[in-house]
Amino acid sequence: MQRKYIDIHAAMGRTNFKEPEIPYTAEQLKEEMAYYRMHGALITSQNAKDYSPVMGNKQVLKAVSENPRLFAAAVIIPDFRFEMREGETYLQTLADAGVRAFKMYPSAFQHGFDPFTLEETAEFMAARNIPLMVNAYDVKFEDIRQVLSAFPKLNIVMCNAYWSANRQVFPMMERFENLYMDISGNQANDILPLCKQYFGVDRVLFGSDYPNKVTGGIKALVEYSGLSEEEKNKVAAENAAKLFRIDLDALPLYEESKCRLDTLAKKMDEGRPLSDVLVIDAHTHMVDGAHEVISSTPIYHGDADAMVQKMDSLGIDTILVSPWEGITTVETANETAQAACEKYPGRVLAYATYNPHYPEDLEKVIEFYHEECRFVGIKPYPPHHKLSLKDTRYERWFAYGNENRLLMLIHADNPDTIRTVDELSEVYPEISFILAHGGMSYPIARKAAEVAKKRANVYVEITYTALTNGVVEYLVAEAGADKVLYGSDMPMRDPAPQLAWVCYAKIPEADKRKILGGNAKRLLMRCFTKGES
Repeated sequence: MQRKYIDIHAAMGRTNFKEPEIPYTAEQLKEEMAYYRMHGALITSQNAKDYSPVMGNKQVLKAVSENPRLFAAAVIIPDFRFEMREGETYLQTLADAGVRAFKMYPSAFQHGFDPFTLEETAEFMAARNIPLMVNAYDVKFEDIRQVLSAFPKLNIVMCNAYWSANRQVFPMMERFENLYMDISGNQANDILPLCKQYFGVDRVLFGSDYPNKVTGGIKALVEYSGLSEEEKNKVAAENAAKLFRIDLDALPLYEESKCRLDTLAKKMDEGRPLSDVLVIDAHTHMVDGAHEVISSTPIYHGDADAMVQKMDSLGIDTILVSPWEGITTVETANETAQAACEKYPGRVLAYATYNPHYPEDLEKVIEFYHEECRFVGIKPYPPHHKLSLKDTRYERWFAYGNENRLLMLIHADNPDTIRTVDELSEVYPEISFILAHGGMSYPIARKAAEVAKKRANVYVEITYTALTNGVVEYLVAEAGADKVLYGSDMPMRDPAPQLAWVCYAKIPEADKRKILGGNAKRLLMRCFTKGES
């Protein structure tokens, strides 16, 4: 059955800078809403942020008047009196026009976000039950807390709070009944069950950050959440309808006969496991069940048992794992990986981890974990170890990987690392180099695709919270479907959005099947086949 959705975090209009693949017109928004089956959307104008709130708000109100599925969120500053003739009455004019929310950009617009600055505007909004929206990256959490405390009748919607900030987000959501959050950036593993556990789902809203992110990716967070149908309906649309005064019954369902989703996307849309396609997640981590509190970022339900349970719910057949212990300092990472491989043979395969600052560990990594345990990959981590991939302390390990045709997963979030992989791929032609996070942005995707196209043994893995709109299609067009791999970064991120990123992509289903598992299977079959043609 088709579930109704209201996207509370969408935008349209021109921006100062735009990648060619990113949509921006009202007509494109309408088409995308139909493709992803978004029944309503609260929209702002990107022009309102980049040039003028007044001009942008006019554009939004015009778009809303032409499409009954759209609702206006007006961009404002705290006080218009000093900057426009009708400043005294502008907020009332917007309210009279049917605006459902106001949005502020304190950093971009260089104004404060504190009780003194917001006093009159906050009281105006609270009296009329108009919520205030703000992006979490545009304001300090401390400032949000002060405003929430000063104006308990003002509802604030915090958009794009990333999962890495949950040590601040969760206590705030628990403490303030007038705080709401969208899930566009908060793709923490099992985020919605966690919300339910700690503060309930009544103040959790569906938001996609369209046109920047792929809407279907965020939709998968809801459909695969494990919540009850009633709870899913709340997050998908009912909470938004109540908060923004939207008549949900007036938003019609889409005609099934006009649905343009293929079989894989349709399954994702309905929250069903992908049972008829091989899915290999080429990029996951793991934590020892005894060590659930990680210093750098919260990781939830990250032990092998929980991860396999999550795999089953999505239809993921196999994961390639490098425990977070090895990304940082702890030598027990390979033990954690081996225990998982033994408990779940065929479901869990491992990248070996090694910190070159402790060269005494390398002998065991090669002789035991690779030779005896058959770890299929190599996972160096230059960002934490502060070493170049060309450091001589890596040479023996990489030479072994080359001799045995292993995989190497590289954290490639910058052009310098991609250039280094380009060089190394020629030195070690039998290693299958995988550029992790190749879908994080178009600048990175362009560099990664260039090298993957140039080098026969270089591949691009997509995972990133950004869910960059159109980038899967771009990578397929530029590097070829045979060179792109699905990965999720689970359990840091929930794997559902990353999986949906591929399944909803507007590419042939045959290409999706390659990306989801076919390409990884081909690379895995090469491992430990030295001397074979």
